[in-house]
Amino acid sequence: MSAGIAWRYWRRRLLRRLWARDAWLLVRHHPPLGPPPLPLPPGYRLLAGEELRVGYPDQPARDARIRRRLADARQVGLGLAWQGRLAYDTWIWRGPYREPATRILLDPGPRGGVLLDSWTAPAHRGRGLHAAMLLRRLDAAREMGLDPLLGLVHLDNAPALAAQRGAGAEALMRYVCRRLLGVGWRREEEAGWHDVELRAHSLSP
Repeated sequence: MSAGIAWRYWRRRLLRRLWARDAWLLVRHHPPLGPPPLPLPPGYRLLAGEELRVGYPDQPARDARIRRRLADARQVGLGLAWQGRLAYDTWIWRGPYREPATRILLDPGPRGGVLLDSWTAPAHRGRGLHAAMLLRRLDAAREMGLDPLLGLVHLDNAPALAAQRGAGAEALMRYVCRRLLGVGWRREEEAGWHDVELRAHSLSP
């Protein structure tokens, strides 16, 4: 890495620590008996629960997080395997959940749940795994008796926004979270899909 590239990299890291802002959209699902999920891309196999212990071929930190989650009865995991190892994992939470990075409380009520993060291994991105798994998550939540389901989607993640909208999610609230010198605050406002641009947009309120 040249000195110029290294300087730009560390400059971005430093600025990110000093000043950061992000925008999120709160969505809600009522998981009905809906359309069949998209077919899985060829070569992938659906995993659930303890099957996720097979882990990723080169992601020890993610594997450790999966093991911790499997020990928590409030969380249910689904995944996709490629050649016997994980390529994708996603999670459902029973009951209210406070998102740790933003401190936003997602409270679906006593019978609801929360769609937690999904993660795709870098080698498998761009293959439609998240879209193929979203309706499977909703099916799993329905079988668990969870209704409604809440989720936070980053407003920079156009594919995830499109997948949520295509699956029938209702847009509820927009959050703009800022952090300056370690001190964070946020602004929230009601939002519908008409307020959401699925392409590049400003994070300014």
